[in-house]
Amino acid sequence: MTATCPTCRQALATPSLVVDFATNQVIYRDQKVRLTGREAEALFALLEATPRYVSHDLLEMKVAGRRRGIVSEKWSRSLLLRLGKKLEPLPFQLDRNRALGARITAKETVVVGDA
Repeated sequence: MTATCPTCRQALATPSLVVDFATNQVIYRDQKVRLTGREAEALFALLEATPRYVSHDLLEMKVAGRRRGIVSEKWSRSLLLRLGKKLEPLPFQLDRNRALGARITAKETVVVGDA
């Protein structure tokens, strides 16, 4: 995964996932998924923190630049739900935890042996 912040140009290296802020797309190999600007910023914040969880408050601060207390949890849950649905075609998923926040992880691959 590689993500580059449009402001600071900080690059994040993870296996071939690219967040393109110019088009608000996440690109994995030949697959492209369109995101909103806030979803792209949220994904960048999650990638930046990998493998740690990002709290709801911190996510709102990084994406919206403000913190609204209890409202931030509802706001970030809604944002993460939409982002998680858009990431479904890719081999990555959001690991959401009510107490800890969220993080991005690779989907587990289950290999079934020959019977």
